[in-house]
Amino acid sequence: MTPIRPNFERPPLQEQAISIVFQPLDKFRIVDYGLFWAEVAGEFPEVTTDVPLEAPVEQFDNFRPTEMSFQLLKVPPIPRAMFRNPNNGELVQLQNNRFGFNWAKVGDQSYPRSEPLMARFKALFARFAAYARKQDLGEFVLKQCELTNLNVIPVSDFGTGFSDVPNALRVDALDLGLPNVQSEIFERSRQHKILGDDGQPIGRLHTVLAPVVSNIDNSQGIRYELTARSAPNIRSLEDAEQFFEIARNAINGAFMASVTDAMKERWGEQHGV
Repeated sequence: MTPIRPNFERPPLQEQAISIVFQPLDKFRIVDYGLFWAEVAGEFPEVTTDVPLEAPVEQFDNFRPTEMSFQLLKVPPIPRAMFRNPNNGELVQLQNNRFGFNWAKVGDQSYPRSEPLMARFKALFARFAAYARKQDLGEFVLKQCELTNLNVIPVSDFGTGFSDVPNALRVDALDLGLPNVQSEIFERSRQHKILGDDGQPIGRLHTVLAPVVSNIDNSQGIRYELTARSAPNIRSLEDAEQFFEIARNAINGAFMASVTDAMKERWGEQHGV
């Protein structure tokens, strides 16, 4: 697999999220959030909680895109803990069946590149796995992993309004050619299967385009989110590492295929670097 590694002086990437999903740890308790945080508090001084994330499961047999399910809970679910470092944009998200690491851009901070972020995720997950073994929380049974890149492209970089998005991204034309109908906003959601060497699906690539408005200065932008999620067949860290490489290629390839040459030039594309 030939790596696809675009390089820009000023990439529009605002956040990257890496996560792995596993069977709920049998003996995980609320107190484990505090005990594990004590081991990483020097790196993640802020702690908050939120509702747990539900991991979408990529299924390929009898696929139904609008299927919904409901479950009655006898007891409230264990919340999600978030350990944050506001100075460097790092965030650990932890719950009894999921471990995630996010990097978010802070100020004029430069994107540290995907390889160092993946190494950071692996090191932090290894520390949690060691903690879980020490506390005898139960066996790790891995299921699924995912990688997300979140880009925000200011409207001012490519036009004067949301309808100018074709200047930045290769999308369907918005102008219908009708005298009394004016293009206004573009929104799009797509998904693609990610295939293995044998032609069988091993995951999906989800791409979402949506208009956003800053709550700081009301400036407009286009949110371009790309997520590669594995099928629920991850059984080891080696499996996850292999899929993350494929996911990175899928996300980078989709991004490069969908942005215009004008935007690549504006972001300072570096060739052969």
